[in-house]
Amino acid sequence: MFNDKASDMERQKRLEDLIRKDYAADEDGGEDVESEVLNDDQLNELIARSQEEYEIFTRMDQERYAHENRDARMREIMQRFPHANPQNINYRLI
Repeated sequence: MFNDKASDMERQKRLEDLIRKDYAADEDGGEDVESEVLNDDQLNELIARSQEEYEIFTRMDQERYAHENRDARMREIMQRFPHANPQNINYRLI
């Protein structure tokens, strides 16, 4: 969203969409609107300024997964929350 590839117009539109979404949640009595949780690939795509940086970030994530034992953590989360969509889980936040 806020990298060298995004134009000023794209940044402005994204910010306006986020504000509208937040305002709509307030208008509905404060009900929680499902928030957008970025997965690592989406985040890497947003912050990378080049394909080379994207590949570096992806490689860093793979090393982090191995170090943190991501697969075991995801299995634990899915056992506790069996109806959760694994695509929407950021295991580091739970």
